[in-house]
Amino acid sequence: MSKRLYFMGGLSLKVMLQPAGDASWTLDDLMANAAIAAATHRDTAFIGRASADITGSLATDILVKAGIDTAGLDRYSDVPLPLTLASGDSETICTIPSAEAFNPVWPRFEAGDVMVWGGYFSLDPTVHTMMLDLLRYASARKVTMVYVPYFNRLQVPRVTRVMPLIFDNLELADTVIATTDIIETIFGNADMGAVYNNNISFYAPRFFAIDNKKGTLEEHIKGEAVTRPAAMDTAEVIASIVISL
Repeated sequence: MSKRLYFMGGLSLKVMLQPAGDASWTLDDLMANAAIAAATHRDTAFIGRASADITGSLATDILVKAGIDTAGLDRYSDVPLPLTLASGDSETICTIPSAEAFNPVWPRFEAGDVMVWGGYFSLDPTVHTMMLDLLRYASARKVTMVYVPYFNRLQVPRVTRVMPLIFDNLELADTVIATTDIIETIFGNADMGAVYNNNISFYAPRFFAIDNKKGTLEEHIKGEAVTRPAAMDTAEVIASIVISL
């Protein structure tokens, strides 16, 4: 059984604007929401980036209230947190990349811990080198490594440009968890078994494909595939898998 769960990503907020002028907000990142789901069952920490202004504090406070250790968060001061403004069916993404170097506090990993990372954060060239150094250190400490590829199409309009970065992440993974639509976008193939055999198994022996349309979870390991119901939010599915590792 693992000792501690670590999630790594870049925090962002989604602000819901109401016609009457009211507004509410929530975390707008899969890694952060998976960490919150996992924290109800296990000791959980979050590593990554957040702005040092009010937007970053709002996001960080949500993690803290969920009982998550945020000591590994790097707080940058030059720009606000990425925001998605939503009203009805319309959304606008407001993002200004930080020019500050990614400089998180490195945890004292122990064998049996689990590291989960992914999102656009894992593809961001401004954090990529430091992130890989931290991940390699975790892997050397015999931490179980879980890569969760996902991104917004506005962030990655052409997947071919980030494929080298995706492969950098895959090289460090023991397990890959992703939705079927993202996998199809990355590899151009809707057959999850074929993707596992041809693209993932060389790097990671275990692959979980979440099909939100069918409400299923397909697990591939060593040439065997098992499909079972998974009628939960994607973040909750990821958390349940990570907790079981």
